[in-house]
Amino acid sequence: MPGSWLIIGLIACWGLCLLGVLELFRNPGFWRKVHSLIVALMGASIGAALVAFWLLVHTFDVFSKSQPVATVEVERISKDEFELTYKAVGSKQTRVPKIFRLRGDQWTISGGMVKWSSWLNMIGFSNYHKPMRISGQFSDIRRQRLVAPTVHALGPERDVLWECLYRMDPYLPFIEAAYGSSASVSVEPQMTYEIYVSPFGYFIQRRITTDFSTT
Repeated sequence: MPGSWLIIGLIACWGLCLLGVLELFRNPGFWRKVHSLIVALMGASIGAALVAFWLLVHTFDVFSKSQPVATVEVERISKDEFELTYKAVGSKQTRVPKIFRLRGDQWTISGGMVKWSSWLNMIGFSNYHKPMRISGQFSDIRRQRLVAPTVHALGPERDVLWECLYRMDPYLPFIEAAYGSSASVSVEPQMTYEIYVSPFGYFIQRRITTDFSTT
């Protein structure tokens, strides 16, 4: 693992630095002291460079890492209706598929998001999120105005924790923002959808479904 190699490298560099410092006080000769000082400085410099590299990699990982939320499949029932199967990622209880009947040519995942301050992200706190709703909609706004939207809850209709954090957001210094996040895609039965949450909100990746029965 890269982290293990980095720790080994740091131990080696700081060990080299410590050895150089000890030799600096133990060696009586001038040139030996210079040599020990150079060894100590080299160890400290390489160690500092490794720490800076780790901080750079860790920062990139913290602010670019995404987590899987669910997979979705859709099947057309009629021209204006489709069936959506939602499979959450998590424990066995949450992995039980949920099936919803929706209208439209697009579907949307939406939920609550709480973004902690950057220093909390840096020490390992992941942003809070809660998927709340799946809905169907028409891309043509004129068609959408003619029918009522179809919306289904993914869990309890209210997330008390998110609501509390949302209301307290302006008064808490460790919350950068609390808001709703959503992502939409077109209804394409040949696709498998993968829902992810990034440090900033939800996004959906589309994968072509491979049907081996037709090959």
